[in-house]
Amino acid sequence: MSDLSADYATLNKESFEKLDHELAEASRSKDKGKGGGK
Repeated sequence: MSDLSADYATLNKESFEKLDHELAEASRSKDKGKGGGK
């Protein structure tokens, strides 16, 4: 059971990091579209 939880936590962490990266890429692209201003 504890092994399963550890695997799940790792998967969760990786998913969040991937999501973070995708959101960062998306907002960077959006900024480029607007001319770079925040």
